[in-house]
Amino acid sequence: SYPKDKNASFLIYGRDDAYRLAQKLTTDGYKNVYLLRNLYDFISSAFNVEGNKDVLLYMTNHDGLY
Repeated sequence: SYPKDKNASFLIYGRDDAYRLAQKLTTDGYKNVYLLRNLYDFISSAFNVEGNKDVLLYMTNHDGLY
């Protein structure tokens, strides 16, 4: 289930299914839906999406991530 707060942030990564999910969420009224195309988008979301600084935790000291 999805959060009741329509201002909740969603980071979605992928292709066809990701596009459909992003469309569904925006149609349902969610305002902060971000469709990420690649690793660069994921990293930049830490700086460009409010309240998303925790993304940086995934980028440090994770062997095999990249």
